Amino acid sequence: MNIEIPKKSLWQYLDKSMLDDEGQLTDEQWQEFLNKNNDHFASECSYIGRELFEDFLGELEAKESEGK
Repeated sequence: MNIEIPKKSLWQYLDKSMLDDEGQLTDEQWQEFLNKNNDHFASECSYIGRELFEDFLGELEAKESEGK
């Protein structure tokens, strides 16, 4: 599987081997897990990305204030 990720982006993906390293789920169960959680995972990643961005903006503003 080839995934093209834009160079100027945050991204995260987790395949089965990263989470189910002990092989507890069948491929069918893994697909069920993905179907159930994919949207929520994407939303949480977006939320975390937004938080990190806002924190970074705050850090930049603090640095600019110190420099004045």
